[in-house]
Amino acid sequence: MLFLRLIAADLKVKFSFSPYSIFVIVVLLLAAQSCSTTNHAPIHKQAYHDITSRYNAYYNASEKWKATIKNIETNHKDDYREVIPVFPYTNSKETSAFGSDADDIVKRSTGAIQLHPYSNWSDDHFLLIGKSYYLKGDYEKAAQTFKYISTKYKDGVDYIAIQKDRGKKYSDVVKKKKKKKDPNKPTLKVTKNKDGTKTTEVIDNRPKRKLLIHDPARSEAIVWLVKALTAAKQFSDAEAVVAYAQSDNKFYQDYDKELLLAEADLYVKQGRYNSAIAPLEKVVGLLKKKPRARTRPTFVLAQCYEVTGNYSGAARGYKNALKGRPNYDMEFYAKIKRANLGRRSGSGSSEIKSLLLKMSRDGKNKEYLDQIYYELGEISYSESDKLSARKYFRKSVQASTSNKEQLAQTYLRLAEIDFEEEQYAAAKYNYDSCLQAMSKDDKRYTPIDFKDKMLSRLVENLNIIHVEDSLQKIAHMSEGEREKFVKKVISDRQDAEFKKQDEKDKGAVPNTLNNNNNNQNAANNSSSGSTWYFYNATSRAQGYTEFIKKWGDRKYEENWRRKDKTSTTITDETADNSTEKKDTTVDGKNAALTKDGKPLSEEDQVLQGVPLTAEAMQKSNENLILAYYNLAIIYKDDLQNYRKSLRTFEELNTRFGKHRFLLEDYYHCYLLCKDYLNNQSKAEDYKAKILAEFPNSKIAAVLRDANFLAQETERENAINNYYASAYNDYVSGALDSASEKVLYSNVRFNPNTLQPKFDLLKVLILAKQNRLDDYVQGLHKLVATTKDADIKKAAEDLLEALNKSGLPMIDLSKNPPPVDTVTKAATANSIANPAANVVSNMPTTNSALPQDSANKTAVVATNTNSKQQAVTTSTGDTSKVKTNEIVAKTTTPPRPKIDTVISNFTYHADAPHLVMVFFKDATISQTQIYGAVNAITLFDIQNFASDRLTAKSVLLDANTKLISVRQFKNKDTAGEYIKAFETHKTELLKDIDASKYFIASVSFENFSKLLTEKKSDVYEQFYLWKYNP
Repeated sequence: MLFLRLIAADLKVKFSFSPYSIFVIVVLLLAAQSCSTTNHAPIHKQAYHDITSRYNAYYNASEKWKATIKNIETNHKDDYREVIPVFPYTNSKETSAFGSDADDIVKRSTGAIQLHPYSNWSDDHFLLIGKSYYLKGDYEKAAQTFKYISTKYKDGVDYIAIQKDRGKKYSDVVKKKKKKKDPNKPTLKVTKNKDGTKTTEVIDNRPKRKLLIHDPARSEAIVWLVKALTAAKQFSDAEAVVAYAQSDNKFYQDYDKELLLAEADLYVKQGRYNSAIAPLEKVVGLLKKKPRARTRPTFVLAQCYEVTGNYSGAARGYKNALKGRPNYDMEFYAKIKRANLGRRSGSGSSEIKSLLLKMSRDGKNKEYLDQIYYELGEISYSESDKLSARKYFRKSVQASTSNKEQLAQTYLRLAEIDFEEEQYAAAKYNYDSCLQAMSKDDKRYTPIDFKDKMLSRLVENLNIIHVEDSLQKIAHMSEGEREKFVKKVISDRQDAEFKKQDEKDKGAVPNTLNNNNNNQNAANNSSSGSTWYFYNATSRAQGYTEFIKKWGDRKYEENWRRKDKTSTTITDETADNSTEKKDTTVDGKNAALTKDGKPLSEEDQVLQGVPLTAEAMQKSNENLILAYYNLAIIYKDDLQNYRKSLRTFEELNTRFGKHRFLLEDYYHCYLLCKDYLNNQSKAEDYKAKILAEFPNSKIAAVLRDANFLAQETERENAINNYYASAYNDYVSGALDSASEKVLYSNVRFNPNTLQPKFDLLKVLILAKQNRLDDYVQGLHKLVATTKDADIKKAAEDLLEALNKSGLPMIDLSKNPPPVDTVTKAATANSIANPAANVVSNMPTTNSALPQDSANKTAVVATNTNSKQQAVTTSTGDTSKVKTNEIVAKTTTPPRPKIDTVISNFTYHADAPHLVMVFFKDATISQTQIYGAVNAITLFDIQNFASDRLTAKSVLLDANTKLISVRQFKNKDTAGEYIKAFETHKTELLKDIDASKYFIASVSFENFSKLLTEKKSDVYEQFYLWKYNP
């Protein structure tokens, strides 16, 4: 009776059981249970196992499964910023929380399979086990289980097969019927039309579920196999299973909708939204009569339309999704997205605005007000009403509660509007707020942070101009005016302090948001002109922001900065506060001190920093000149605001006339007018000024002769090579040759730009010749006369090392030893960029000392792996090697090469590399190069932010320009970057034909040789031979 009542409950039918009805039901039940497609078990065995398995373990396990799925769907929160998943239970972090329920289902089903192996419900139990593994996030086991069902139970449970597996006899088995032709194959139905034509129709003969007949779980297992493979990111395998199911004649038609949904989810997970549209359209059509089941697929379909640019289809989809009574979140976002689409298309903005305003008045939407106001702001912006847009965006900020993503987006839009309107100070504050709300994992974080830091430099210089102008304005006042203003400042400050204290006493919470909005308004009104410092809201806002970041919202009280309020001992502050002056208290307030230690009056504190003397005014002017110059450079190079850059340069010239940056100022103005602003007449004016006022400058030489830079580069290369040759002789022990080259360097090169380095090399040669007196005198002379700070420091270090050494002070040139045991250093085969850094071209400190051959022996060891020369000094024990930091760089001898033309370049795969873009056409303008550098910099920030790459332009010779990207660990990492670069090169190198450049990786050693030899075409051959054979 119990199982009959369970059957009734399962079928949702009410029975009044009479003895006759019970008998009929039992007979029908036994008959029905024997109607399995493949199970050939005797009817009495089959009925027993089916009933006990179905209406005990399976019933409880399946009910548990349904309840678990319902709980997951109830607790699931979709991220509507992205295309939501087709199924709400695909997030392993959410589903794994129900692991105990999944384990219980596995336990029940496993027990049922063991107790009732012949039951037609065994495959259903396996299906539940596979689903449970899926919920636990064990997708591999889940996939294995579903594969087992699809192969082991192709036609359901087979009693004969089970008996064979169990090794038992099956004499009582019903004989199998002869195998018939596949009845599930599609057939063609030809219909003759009235007009005599024929219509061919394909009849789908695949099986369907039948009432009271158990159907195999194989079809559903195949659908879940697709889900499991998708969750495991085995996308190609999942697609193969979908294709197999679509061609399988035994796949039940009832599961076509689930298969389409699984296929769509597979494409959504890969971001292939175009591919997801077709299965979603099909399934939405099949679910036409089931609006609730159709809601989620319809919403996903609308999102796919939106992502792929089909905005009309997306708007229609969101509208249809609203008809299916979605949950509140989905309903809200469907409305918001419809409004967003209407804004983009520019149609019906008034209707959409009315809808959003109505939603904003609905109390149910309180937690979504930030998004509603944001959309209203976007609509106003699309209507060119930036004032209303700002108002709604600020309302969005005020309404923000816990949605950090929306808060970050709103601040970003405010910053972008400020940036468009060239209100850079206000933009900087909004970018700051955006970064505070934005997750560092957001792909936009790094480029926004880059822009924020750039604006920080700009605002810093703007503030310097505001402060110095304000202080100078005070300085130029009469005594009476100055006294009046100071009293006004003190009075206003006291009023503000009293007001703040009243708010504290009343328990009012300071409105940081309003402060932030005031800061933005103040920043909008800021300019580079004169502004009263003490009423300047931009300066106050910056100070307030920095204070909050550093100290937090401190209570207004004495000694607010001290951790221990009872202590009056003055202790060292942190590094940030190390430059602060000591303070004392006057009437309970902090006050600055005069030189004699007395506290300054409040009036004097206000006047601190005011340039009241000629010297102070000169210092203030220097600060202004530097700030103006830096500001103009930032406008030009960072913001590409060439109009504002030119205006700032000209304002600098107007205000200060003959200042220290005048030549550079003229040249920048010349380039701005010539290359960017298309004002050739003005460019010629600046050229004339340079030639007239600075005729002997290098810039004037460049303007007079276009080949000057190339000739200058050749002269530099010649002297670099000459120095390298002299140094090579010194290292190899050819001291006479090295000394002769040093002697004639001033004759051969006039002016000798490497004179300090030649002077140091001359002294080092004396050390190798063991001329101690001359060596010491030479070092002292070098310290006293050289103007090169690096050379002076090197000479001082050598003298200090000489004084600290334990060597006997014997001039071996005057008292030669009986036997010379000084071992000569190995010849260096190449010098890596000798003119780049003096430290890199010096021997170790110890090797420069005169050697006492009687007591100690210097052993020079060459380490071929580190490419550095190590010097050891010992008494018979050469095992301990001391390597000095300022060691001469040497390289291992180049390995033999097949092609002698490219034998100067060496191949070291593990050495640090650069990536170079060689522009072989002289017609490529510098403007195009600058544009490419900026594009590459942005590309690096977005794709290789962690590598901290730097892109810059390099002039190789008059006809060849380079862009270098550094630095890469080795050849392989540089190669990976080149692959990524190649896929985006049309975007990065716009308007430059591919035949005019080539991309290659270059080791630092080869780059140095390339700069010296100028043979880019030869290196191209070398690169193709060694790096890209």
